[in-house]
Amino acid sequence: LGKYDENVITAIFEIIPDSYVFIDVGANFGAYSFSLASHFRHVVAVEPNPICFDCLLKAKEYQKSSSIKIVNAALSNKDAMGALFDWGKMGDQRIYNVGNEVGNGVRIKLTTFDSFVRDNKIDTQRMFIKLDTQGTEPDIIKGMNGCLKSAEDILMRTEVQQDILEEAGQTVEGYFDQLKLKG
Repeated sequence: LGKYDENVITAIFEIIPDSYVFIDVGANFGAYSFSLASHFRHVVAVEPNPICFDCLLKAKEYQKSSSIKIVNAALSNKDAMGALFDWGKMGDQRIYNVGNEVGNGVRIKLTTFDSFVRDNKIDTQRMFIKLDTQGTEPDIIKGMNGCLKSAEDILMRTEVQQDILEEAGQTVEGYFDQLKLKG
């Protein structure tokens, strides 16, 4: 963990109640999931990359972390097929909803946040969600309508990088406007 991540994790321990379910979307190798497993009543690590997913499973087994559920999934704005593209650095893969055209990407199933929590029977009343998905954060928010309407409380930490959002056809302003509209 870098100093930035350590500071954020410390703040999460201090600020966010332990009664929340923590959903780590774009878990990568699980720095947040495993660091916060002792704090939250339940942790769900969501990771589409098969290599990172395998590492998460091995880390869970090694650490004997029973409160963490690890799911190999890619969240988006609709239930469809897409592709996972490697951008040259482990943990820096990008997901695009491209239908049948995958080029040099790996074909993956995309699902909305609403479908994901329903299919995995995740309690959505009080959630803390970390979104770090290399530019698809706005798409994931679009797929959360049901949860946003029915949840008692949702707290979120989201990654915002202008260059990555632009590569995904998004803008920082558009993403912030979308978050404001969703409440």
